[in-house]
Amino acid sequence: MRHNVLMSGLGGQGVLMAGQLLAQAAIEAGLETSWFPSYSPEVRGGSVECTLVVSDGRVGSPVVGRPQAAVLMAPVCVDQYAPKIEPGGIAVLNVGMGKVAVGRDDVRVVEVDANAIAREAGSERVVNLVLAGAWLGLVMPELIDKAVDALARVLPERHHKLIPMNAAALRAGAQAAEQQAG
Repeated sequence: MRHNVLMSGLGGQGVLMAGQLLAQAAIEAGLETSWFPSYSPEVRGGSVECTLVVSDGRVGSPVVGRPQAAVLMAPVCVDQYAPKIEPGGIAVLNVGMGKVAVGRDDVRVVEVDANAIAREAGSERVVNLVLAGAWLGLVMPELIDKAVDALARVLPERHHKLIPMNAAALRAGAQAAEQQAG
């Protein structure tokens, strides 16, 4: 088993935190894991991405040229990253910031109104976790509970009071993706 995903969004959307959380959950499940962040020099609003590789065998490199999946948190990310998805892969799109088109018929498109789901969970600041949960729900649903447990290790202690909201966002994202999967 080997899964890799590219996550992309704008600075301040929590792309890197979501990637760290997924990596921590995979590590705690006993899987080999690599997490690789990248960001532009802008403090807020610049592009941010990370790649995550999860495997039951060795991970030789954190570099992912053609990801099996992409979690795209902002419409501006779609044009840049959707073409890189491996044919037969998955594009998880946040349509809460506007409808976007992947422009490919060889990838599975999962549209999640992450902004609305995050509001229902308690705050639009958890859009990142809604989308991380959606990817987990589609690809590795067995890690949802591990991701919820890992929140206490990834979030700074001053934010631990927000763990229930973050857990709700993860679970709601997984449920939204599961409903689309049928």
